[in-house]
Amino acid sequence: MKTNKKEELDQFPFQNVQVDYKKSKEDIWSEMEIKINDLEDRRDIQEGRGRVISLSFIRYAAAIFIFLIGMVSFMKLYTVSEYLEAGLTKDIALPDGSVVTLNGNSSLTYAPYWWRFDRELEFEGEAFFSVKKGKRFKVVSESGTTQVLGTSFNIFATTFNYNVYCKTGKVKVENKYQESQIITPGQAVFINSQSEMSAVSEINERECLAWMSHKFIFNTTPLVKVISDISRQYNVKIEVSNRLLKDKDFTGVLDRKNSIDEVLQTICFSFDLKLKKSTTNHYQLTGK
Repeated sequence: MKTNKKEELDQFPFQNVQVDYKKSKEDIWSEMEIKINDLEDRRDIQEGRGRVISLSFIRYAAAIFIFLIGMVSFMKLYTVSEYLEAGLTKDIALPDGSVVTLNGNSSLTYAPYWWRFDRELEFEGEAFFSVKKGKRFKVVSESGTTQVLGTSFNIFATTFNYNVYCKTGKVKVENKYQESQIITPGQAVFINSQSEMSAVSEINERECLAWMSHKFIFNTTPLVKVISDISRQYNVKIEVSNRLLKDKDFTGVLDRKNSIDEVLQTICFSFDLKLKKSTTNHYQLTGK
């Protein structure tokens, strides 16, 4: 495509330069050289300023990123722990309004600042959970894991047993092998020390939640379990010979507010046993 002289002049970079024909050729070129150098200096300054601004922005963005990483790490790693001594009960309010009624000799740990993103806590012992509806609620113990959305349930978690009872809603219980069972109101699931999960079964709620009323309620309960529950409640050691424990069941209601001596005397009376106190926290049950 052809262009006329005017268009060519318009494209020339120095079309606005006024040439004084009275000056010599050398003076004209000197002035043009000065103007060219001035233009180049301005361009270098602008490009340099751009590089400075770009570098500052990168540093600012990096600082914000590091700050955010630090905040997230703090929110995840900062935890609150609760431990309750034997013989006591306590209500613990979680950040979302869920409430955990903690039994004696039990503990839980959770991250309060991360709670709105992940409702998960570590737990050992016995507690009743009243969970607000919302995101997944997860309770992690050494022997098993329980997950819900909004419900109420009881967990008894020790090294040897993991028992979960569902009062309302629906609960998913999982063992170490990721085998799971879903239970509904009135049902319970049990995991033994070998992480074997039993079939879902219906149990008596009054017996399961008796501890919340400061009671022991036993109904043809093996004596070995009765002694184990009492030992844990009072944080004492109770020795009974296998011969005396074998094939014996206990039925009765015991008041947890009574002293350990009074509770053990009731057991001894029922089985015609003799109570011997070795030290402050050590008892022996023997035959008469």
